[in-house]
Amino acid sequence: MIISNTSNSPSDTENSIDELAHRAQFTLKDLPLNEIHPPETVFYSPGQDSSSPPANFPIIVRKVSQNSFVIIDGVKRYRLLLDNTVASTPCMCTELDEKSCTLLRISLNSSRPRTLEEKIATTRWLRENYSAPVYSALCDRVQITPKERHELEVLNEIDSSIIRTIDQGYLDFTLASDIQGLASAERDSIMSLFTSLPLTRQNQREFLQWVPELACRENTTIEEVISQQEVQNCVSNKTLNNPQKVQKLRDYFYHRRFPLYWALERKWKAKVRQINPEPSRVQFIPSPGFEKRKLELKITLHNGEMAKNLFSDLSALNASDWEDVLLPSGDMSSE
Repeated sequence: MIISNTSNSPSDTENSIDELAHRAQFTLKDLPLNEIHPPETVFYSPGQDSSSPPANFPIIVRKVSQNSFVIIDGVKRYRLLLDNTVASTPCMCTELDEKSCTLLRISLNSSRPRTLEEKIATTRWLRENYSAPVYSALCDRVQITPKERHELEVLNEIDSSIIRTIDQGYLDFTLASDIQGLASAERDSIMSLFTSLPLTRQNQREFLQWVPELACRENTTIEEVISQQEVQNCVSNKTLNNPQKVQKLRDYFYHRRFPLYWALERKWKAKVRQINPEPSRVQFIPSPGFEKRKLELKITLHNGEMAKNLFSDLSALNASDWEDVLLPSGDMSSE
């Protein structure tokens, strides 16, 4: 049985998805499973999840030789048949060239949820095989937005273990290159920490900066910094919830990395608590890093009488009190 869709006016864009649809020709035949093989490029992953039931229609294959066929679409069905020791299965066979079949595979899989690794493999292959305008157009056709395409291109040379961590939501993609630059043991330690707690992108960025700096300053290793008892006790603490663990861990690394600044900040906060007439309505905001002689006040008011009393209390503060919170004294040059 032959199923074909031919056109008398071939497309100017060779191997485009639309042009493939016009010239594809398939033969329905029963093939032995030992003659069918998974593809080596784009979308095939040995660890691909097959927990959901596969579609119940023929596997689409490309004929490579008389007794060898490569799957275009239907890897999940193929694996299920292997698990059930089925001898043969109906297949839709085509003799299209390998490049056309790879593009067809990409198109057929674009409507289902894809892993990050699959999307990276897709953009890499399209970029290597088509001109820039066609590459961009094909990415749009297979539901990869320009923003996502840029992110995937950044991850093109990143190790698969890091990609899986990003895909699982444990690592922000913008930090992939920084993780990639670490030695293998250092990378494993950082990744173990990142997967143990739900860290925000800011947490990840801070830890990825502070931990190596700590290791360098203390003449030790990243693995030793992370394996220290204080860190492990925090991660395994059963009395704290995850946000509390993250905050405690951040405070620990921050204190160790910036001891002088941490002490100055504690001194400043103590002074603010001492002089603030209405902590629930007045917020003191210092210059970032206490770098400038500057202070902002955020005040919440509900009526004129409240404003009058609050400003009166603030104006009653001594000038020396204001000086202490405008720019606290302390030497942080060594940090």
